[in-house]
Amino acid sequence: MVIGTGGALAHSPDPASILATALADPGAVFAAPRAPRLLLDREYILYACGLLGQVEPRQALALGLAHLAPLNEEIGDERTVRT
Repeated sequence: MVIGTGGALAHSPDPASILATALADPGAVFAAPRAPRLLLDREYILYACGLLGQVEPRQALALGLAHLAPLNEEIGDERTVRT
């Protein structure tokens, strides 16, 4: 998974294309997975999950998963992501 957070992504009309820059480069020695799921933290909840995770890890995970929005747009090359 690639999770994007922050104002530039949350308010972008096309956050998937911004996150696509984190996808694997077939020529790179070390790279991210070729077709990860792209998720967006539109509600800025990840910081709270990090804090909550110190005392209630399961609840933090559930909170984060409930608030991450999948990005289903196609990227447009061989690294296309479909979720």
